[in-house]
This record gives sequence, C-alpha cells and structure tokens, in this order.
Amino acid sequence: MLEQDVVFWYWWVLAVGFLALEIVVTGFFFLWLAVSAFIVGAVVLLVPVIPFNVQLSLFSFLAVLSVLAWRKYARTRAVEVTDHPLLNQRGAQYIGRTFF
Repeated sequence: MLEQDVVFWYWWVLAVGFLALEIVVTGFFFLWLAVSAFIVGAVVLLVPVIPFNVQLSLFSFLAVLSVLAWRKYARTRAVEVTDHPLLNQRGAQYIGRTFF
C-alpha cells in the first residue's frame, strides 16, 4: 500500500469499527483501540505526509499504552464497601447456610 493511499478518514472508519465491536463485545478493550485509531486519524489529518509504517507504529504504541493505562486505573480504583456484599451473587449467598 502506498503512503498516499492512507488518508485520515480510514483511521476514523477503523475507530468506528472498533466502537461497533465494543458494543457487541464487553470488556472495554476495543474502546481503547478506537481511541487510538481516532488519535492517529487526527494526527494524519494535521500532518498528511506521515508514512504508513509510522502511522501503524503510532497506532500500536497508543493502543498498548491506552490498554495498559486502563488496566492500571481499573485495578487501583477503590471498591465500594456495601452493607450487602453478596447482592446479585445468588450462589455465594447460600455458602455456609444450613437449611432444615
């Protein structure tokens, strides 16, 4: 593929495709890929002479960085303490109980 064949809206179409996948598949993984593709598309819009291999490298770097940042944020996020810790965990509610 030649460098002039890749334009900014290709990256934005890829971002919309990743967002559609995120709707179907849960887990916030494709959301960060979509954000990375949108950022690369914006960079290509501002500087259209970037070669495709640099665009792909930038996308890969941003994707890995954003996924790792989300995982770190999700792990360090404080868990709310509630008075019903087993709410919506039906199987766990029966552990240790005795029925006659």
